[in-house]
Amino acid sequence: MSGCGCGGVKCRLTAGDERHGTASGYSYAACRCDDCKAYRRQKDAARYARTAEQVKARVRAYSASERGREVHLRAQRIYRSVHSERISESTARRRRASEDAFRAREGLWRRSPEGRASRRARCRRRREREQLRYCGCDTRENLAAVWLLDAGLCAYCGAEGTDYEHVVPLARGGWGCVSNFRVACKSCNSRKGTKPLAVFLERLSSSGVKVRPGATNSGLPCPAAAERMARRALTA
Repeated sequence: MSGCGCGGVKCRLTAGDERHGTASGYSYAACRCDDCKAYRRQKDAARYARTAEQVKARVRAYSASERGREVHLRAQRIYRSVHSERISESTARRRRASEDAFRAREGLWRRSPEGRASRRARCRRRREREQLRYCGCDTRENLAAVWLLDAGLCAYCGAEGTDYEHVVPLARGGWGCVSNFRVACKSCNSRKGTKPLAVFLERLSSSGVKVRPGATNSGLPCPAAAERMARRALTA
C-alpha cells in the first residue's frame, strides 16, 4: 500500500510501514481517506482477534455485577419510555402473526409462580392507587430489602415466603408502603385477609402454629411513612 496522500495531514502510511500517523501507532483523527479507514478497520479487527476472550470475560463480569445490572435496567426503562408506542406496535404484530402460540405462552406464564406473583403485585398496586394510599416507595430495591429483612420466610409462621403482605390491610386504612410490607406464605396471607394483626396472630397461635419471633414488627422505615405519622400526631 502506498502513501495515502490525505492532503494537509501528513500520514506515514506507506508500503511495509506499520506506523500510522504517529510513532505510538495511532492514526490522525483528521485522516478520512479510504486507505486510512481500511487500515484502521484491519488493525482493530486484528487487535480484537487477539483480545476477544479477555474482552468477553470483562463484559460478562460487568454485566453480572450490581453496577452492570443497574445500568442495564436503567437503559431498559429509558428505552421503554422513549419507544413505548414502537414496542406496543411490535408486540401487536407478533401477537397477530402467532396468536395461538402467544396465548399458549401467556397462559403458561400466568400459571407459573412468577406470573401469579406479578399479577398479585399489579392488583395490589391498583387497589392502593384507587384508595389513594400509595407512596411509591415499593421499588425493586426496597422490596428486595424487605425480602432480606425476613430472610425470604413468612414473617408469621416461618414457612417459605411466597408474596408480600400488608401488615395493616388496605381495607383498614393501611398504606402501600414498605413500612407496611412483610413477607408471608400463601397460607398466612390468605388466612389473615383483612383481620387486624393481633387478632390474626392470636388465632394462628391457638391453631397450634408457632408464631415467629418479631411477627409484630413493621417493615422497612420509609420517610413518607414517618411524615404521615408526624402529621397524624399533630392532628390528634
